[in-house]
Amino acid sequence: MQDKKQSLVPELRFPGFEGDWEVKSLGEIGSTYAGLSGKSKEDFVNGNAQYITFLNVLNNVVIDNTNHPTVKIKENENQNDVKYGDLLFNTSSETPEEVGFCAMMQDNKPNIYLNSFCFGYRFNVLKDYQPLFLAYYFRSSYGRRLMTKLAQGVTRYNLSKSNFLKAEIAFPSLPEQQKIAECLSSVDNLIQAEADQLQALKDHKKGLMQQLFPQEGKTTPKLRFPGFKGEWEEKKLGDISERVSVGLATSVTPYYRDKGVVMFRNLNIKPDELDDSDILFLDEDFANMNQSKKIHTGDVLTVHTGYVGISCVVPAKYDGALTFTTLVTTTKRHIINPRFLCCFLNSSEGANAIESLQAGGGRNNLNVNDFVLLRVPIPPTIDEQLKIVDCLSSLNDHIFAESAKVEALREHKKGLMQKLFPTIN
Repeated sequence: MQDKKQSLVPELRFPGFEGDWEVKSLGEIGSTYAGLSGKSKEDFVNGNAQYITFLNVLNNVVIDNTNHPTVKIKENENQNDVKYGDLLFNTSSETPEEVGFCAMMQDNKPNIYLNSFCFGYRFNVLKDYQPLFLAYYFRSSYGRRLMTKLAQGVTRYNLSKSNFLKAEIAFPSLPEQQKIAECLSSVDNLIQAEADQLQALKDHKKGLMQQLFPQEGKTTPKLRFPGFKGEWEEKKLGDISERVSVGLATSVTPYYRDKGVVMFRNLNIKPDELDDSDILFLDEDFANMNQSKKIHTGDVLTVHTGYVGISCVVPAKYDGALTFTTLVTTTKRHIINPRFLCCFLNSSEGANAIESLQAGGGRNNLNVNDFVLLRVPIPPTIDEQLKIVDCLSSLNDHIFAESAKVEALREHKKGLMQKLFPTIN
């Protein structure tokens, strides 16, 4: 173990705090305990206690006592219950990068236990430390590197309690620990508030789409904009399209290049958005040999397998690109606007229609022969289609802006944590 007198300071300090941070091993100041053991499937049905799951630890910095599944704890059974201020760690995963995420138990309710794929850590003297400070540390880039380094395994990685207790962490004074925890908790609260606003916008859009498109068996929607009337008409996708096809469906790996013709995959298709953050490039000669597979401005791309039916419209800057196994639809513009078709496909009514095409097949994919049979409800005029598109596009703009806010706050928190915590080499 390193000399206890070794000290470090972070890049960023709050006003009024100075002096060195002190390095201590986790074994000096606390101890570990195991999660549940010896439990059968029957014990997790209608139990008399609650337990904290692996995912609960993985996805939260702070854990409260609400909405936990149940487990049966027999009288005099020797299991370790979780107490306020305990730090909980997931101990096993298929990759070392997912081992050792930390969450703090916020409440002090009795009869709460820990999943067997986790262990708990308890300070010897809780009043001397701010556990939330350490929980945030283990979610910082420094803490994550430490946990990844400690994880051992070949096909599955595990974090042993003995190795964990040997780890050394730099601690400031208790007031500075509390200040750091308070700061990061405030940022988390702001992120959560923005995330709630984002979800509210998404829920509003979902509800609006349910009213803007006719429900199955209906000829008009619940909600129409002023000035529009007349019955909607259902038409098969194949009848309102110039082309319904599938992208490249053969091996393209030999033709990958560092630059060339862009190729999109199903994972790039998001609702109403073509995500170009992770794209591939193909050899230009190979691309020119597949002219008929190229996509063009205004084409509708639809997920063929996985999240079947999610769709977006090709923007002008990707005219002439290629796709891999995505569905590609070129609409007859005088009948249906491609953006309107995209809105319908991404609606709950569109999802239901696509699901009905797959009924009974046990499949999670959609082929062209089925897709062309999709019945699409169409307003009597292009103007009404565009009115619906403009309304939903405006909502999308708000959603994208709110998403950007949430992502910016998360990046801010990430950078802040890098500056608030020192690392030990």
